[in-house]
Amino acid sequence: MSFLDRLENISRNVQNFEQKKKIELIIKHVKLYYKYLGEGITNKYYNITGNTRAFSEFEIIFNLLHNLLKNYHNTITSEYQEINPDFYILKIDQLFEHILDLLEIDLTGDEQIQEGNIFLGIEEKLERANKSARDGNAEGLFSSCHTVVELLLKDKLGIALDMDGARLGKILGICIRHDVFKGNSNILQQLDKNVCLIDNWTKHEAFNPSFTQMNDALSNTIQAYRVLKGVVPNINPEVKEEISKILIKNN
Repeated sequence: MSFLDRLENISRNVQNFEQKKKIELIIKHVKLYYKYLGEGITNKYYNITGNTRAFSEFEIIFNLLHNLLKNYHNTITSEYQEINPDFYILKIDQLFEHILDLLEIDLTGDEQIQEGNIFLGIEEKLERANKSARDGNAEGLFSSCHTVVELLLKDKLGIALDMDGARLGKILGICIRHDVFKGNSNILQQLDKNVCLIDNWTKHEAFNPSFTQMNDALSNTIQAYRVLKGVVPNINPEVKEEISKILIKNN
């Protein structure tokens, strides 16, 4: 299946309207990219930098895909740098293939979580985290671990709104101070330190986690899921109001 065929297939299956619009825009630029390549598309060692319009369309496509896959910015940027300055068709095809693999995983995972049981969604994210660990993909690992913690807290605390890294850390802090998960505050402290904090650094400060940090994050997340999914949280009115204030104020 060609790059364009795969994109069109993703567009047909994606449920989120905003994501669908973004993918449809990418499809339009891919068609222009093919148009400007002309016969060059059949030559795997054709360097597109000599074709101004084709190269411009490639840059547009890459940037649109890059923005769509926020969880994998560093990985995608690194692969882009590997093919620069020799932008051969072969290397571009390989880059696009990996990007579409990531996009399909991202969109499929989100749909499964929305449509299925919350714990099935968490287990799928843990599988993805394990795969990222095996691939040495720190961004993917920390993104998946962050999502596991968020889903677990949303389910246990009855939270409706999504949480970015800063809010997730604050909510963990509230749960620790009030011992919401009786006797398990140490697990929450490890999540805050080894998952949330490093995930924020990775996303916003170009931090490159060590293999030990990746292993600790995955281990802590798995332990938290196994222990906390069976714990009934102690949520008094004060805790509920404190959590709601953070979520509503920052939404």
